[in-house]
Amino acid sequence: MTQRAALRPYSVPADPVPVLNAISDAVATCEAYSRTAGEFAALGDVKGLVYAVRCASAAILSAADLAGELRPSRQNGGQQA
Repeated sequence: MTQRAALRPYSVPADPVPVLNAISDAVATCEAYSRTAGEFAALGDVKGLVYAVRCASAAILSAADLAGELRPSRQNGGQQA
């Protein structure tokens, strides 16, 4: 077991729909910033490109963190909490 697993046990929420909706929103935000980053790159706007990439990164990291909320608990043998 890794130290991270020991520090942060996972449990599946009773109603995963709000978490799924939040993940959907975060991924949509990432997609929009990714498209914008491509447009800034095509225009040669380095500052805009860097900003858009950082925003896309923050959005996808948020989605990844939220996805962790959907994993089964490691404390009770992988069963839903």
